[in-house]
Amino acid sequence: MRMWCTRAERAQATWSASRPDAVSSQHFGRIRLRTGAICPLSRGARCDIQDRQLSFAFDIARMFAFLRGRLHCGYALPKRFPLPSLTMRFPPNALSALAALTVSLASISAVAQTSATKNPDWIRDQMDEDITPVPTGMGALFVPAMTDASLEPPVIVFSGGKRVAAGRTGERIVLPPGAYRIVVGQGKRDNRAAVEVRVTEGVTTPVEPFYGAVRISIADEDGKAVNETYVISTADGQKVYGPRDVSNDPEADLNTTWILSPGKYVVSLGSSPLARRNSMAFAVVSGATADYRIVVDDGDVVRTEFGEAEFEAKPSIWRLRWVLGGEGSGNIRENQFTGFNGTSLTVNAFSRLEGGIDTGPHLALLTFNVNQAFVGLDSEYGSDVPFRTLTNEAEAELLYTFRAGGILGPYVRGLARTGFAEDHYMPDGDVLMNTVDKNGRLIQRSSAGLGDRVRLTEAFSPLTFQEGAGLSLTLLDSRTFTLIGRGGVAARQARYDNARFVTGRNGQVVTLEELDDNAKYGGEITAVGGLRIGTSFTYETRFDSFIPSAQLIDDDKFRPIFRWDNTVALRVSRAASAVYNFSLRRDEVQLDDLQVSHGMAIRLQHVLF
Repeated sequence: MRMWCTRAERAQATWSASRPDAVSSQHFGRIRLRTGAICPLSRGARCDIQDRQLSFAFDIARMFAFLRGRLHCGYALPKRFPLPSLTMRFPPNALSALAALTVSLASISAVAQTSATKNPDWIRDQMDEDITPVPTGMGALFVPAMTDASLEPPVIVFSGGKRVAAGRTGERIVLPPGAYRIVVGQGKRDNRAAVEVRVTEGVTTPVEPFYGAVRISIADEDGKAVNETYVISTADGQKVYGPRDVSNDPEADLNTTWILSPGKYVVSLGSSPLARRNSMAFAVVSGATADYRIVVDDGDVVRTEFGEAEFEAKPSIWRLRWVLGGEGSGNIRENQFTGFNGTSLTVNAFSRLEGGIDTGPHLALLTFNVNQAFVGLDSEYGSDVPFRTLTNEAEAELLYTFRAGGILGPYVRGLARTGFAEDHYMPDGDVLMNTVDKNGRLIQRSSAGLGDRVRLTEAFSPLTFQEGAGLSLTLLDSRTFTLIGRGGVAARQARYDNARFVTGRNGQVVTLEELDDNAKYGGEITAVGGLRIGTSFTYETRFDSFIPSAQLIDDDKFRPIFRWDNTVALRVSRAASAVYNFSLRRDEVQLDDLQVSHGMAIRLQHVLF
């Protein structure tokens, strides 16, 4: 068989034969130069000379040969060693003598070579592309990459149980001659694939894959990548890899390539390797790469497919999410305007609806939240009635902001809050009820007894509106962290429809304050923060305030209206979380004390879309 030498002219020639340790740098002494010859190339053998000096020498020789004619490369196998022997011939003149001298000097520090006759073409191709030099007296290992080397775990080299080197797949790892143990993969060291190898001086030893590669991606039925968590385990459950979070965020890392020992495995949605549902079995074969796409719908596996491991994350400009849920909680509430004060056990229902457009610089978003809580015990001001309204809130916000560079820009927003159901006070016995105005003057006196329902607010009262405009600053907004601040001027209108709230009780006398409608102007400050660790832990905080102008300009006492709500959630299953809520507020009413509410809850929720 005869062939032209191609990239030997490119400063690389691959030496290969049947034995990986057959060729060493001492064989460079056989190199001779000549021209006009076409030599046989033994089948499956190629040349790979990677030393920079030798490559430079061949470039010079090639230049001289170009002046004289075409350069051909030939191989002759010596009788003792079935190895390729490079032979080149130039006319006996000054140019060829100079080229021969250059090659001879370069051969002194030539790098290691390798035989790769038994290795597939793709391994030899990877070795051709790697230009890592191997110093004289050293050898090298080459562990091929199954996919993108940047997505694969590092290769760890041990000698006598001690870590001596590390490198990437698809690159030479330079080592002194000797015996080594190669470990590659994820998870605990004992769970990774391993093999024993020997390094020979002056030789790059290719390591045929003793492992397989698996890529896993998760998508919805429309083929879009989704946020999910999965875990891999061996079929017997003895070895566990993960959990691993995947994301539809275009800034998130590409899906990991799992390097695993050959065998049978199971991949399960969630973080439990013992899951009986939403799991899939697969096999890993040495030297093979498998791509699996898991199609999910609302957290359940619909089907599995063979497909590309990565998705081009092209998030839609449309943002739409609706969550329905409920929770049982124990609460402590103090100085609340409406609802319940004291210690309570509650059953809550809530809805979170968010829709809008997010193009990056432009964000237009409508959110609508509803909270309703029932059942209370141990009321401070009323009877222990087994079924009554405790929390009665509805909030809608329309926000538009322009973010230059995704960071700073103007915003406008409108905010509305109300209680959509009536609120009542139910005394635990005969009481005298005195209603006063904001200055403490008596405007109404009445009486009530056990079982009476004294109306405090009408339906959709109080109803407040707040409109604001200013600057928005987005410091962080990623899958893990959120930190956004807004500040500007605002107007606030409150409508009470003669609503009252309980300010205190002295024996059988209950004092209530009646509220008047009002409109105020001033400034507003909003801060939104969040921390998310995978899908298991979430902390969300929001501070929203309004400062009347009279408190900023006039001599009025500084008492801004604000709400600071905090939620810490620890996910215990796909639909259930343990939640701690803390709220500190000063509402529209001028209460002397801050309104505090906090409690623990078990929350169940379902994402509609």
